[in-house]
Amino acid sequence: MDIHNRPQGYRFLGSHFLRDHVLLGLVVSVSFLPVWPATHCLVFWLSSTLVDSDHYLSLFYFSGFKLHSPMKALNFYSYLFDHGPNRKFLTLELFHTMEFVALIFFLAFGLNLAIFRPISLGISFHIAVDFIFLSRIHSLRTRCHSLIEFAVRKKAMNRNGIDPLAILREAGRSIGGV
Repeated sequence: MDIHNRPQGYRFLGSHFLRDHVLLGLVVSVSFLPVWPATHCLVFWLSSTLVDSDHYLSLFYFSGFKLHSPMKALNFYSYLFDHGPNRKFLTLELFHTMEFVALIFFLAFGLNLAIFRPISLGISFHIAVDFIFLSRIHSLRTRCHSLIEFAVRKKAMNRNGIDPLAILREAGRSIGGV
C-alpha cells in the first residue's frame, strides 16, 4: 500500500504490525527446532520481537521522558503515519541500525559467543520484515539505518531549512508529552 495513496479512513494499526512480528518470528523460530536447541529458538523469537523496544525509547524521548502505556506508544506511531506522508522527517531506531547489528554479529561470530547467534539472526529477520513493510508503504527513507546516515541526512535537511524531528516532537505532544 502506498502511504501517500491509502484508502479513505485507513488508519495505521501498529498493533497489527507488532502481531505480525510476533507471529512470523514464532513460525520461523519453531522451524529451527530440528537444528537448534529449544532455548536458541526461544532467543531467536524474543530477539526478533523485542528489538522493537527501541521504538518505545523514541517515544520516551520525544514525549519528554514520560512513561506511557503501550496504547500511547501505538498512538505516537499512528500520529506519524497519519501526519507524515507529506512531511520530510527522519526516525532513528537504535537497535535497527547497522552499527548495533554489527556489534551483535561481532559478539556472535567474532568473539564466538554462541547465545548471540540466534539473537543476530532474530534481529536480522526482524529488520528484513521491516524492510518489506516500509518498502510497501514507500516509507523506507524515513528510517535511518545507520547513526552516520542519520547525522549526515539531518545536517543536510537542516541546511535546507527542514527540521527532520519536528513531527516526532508533535507526535510526542499529541500523546501528552511536553
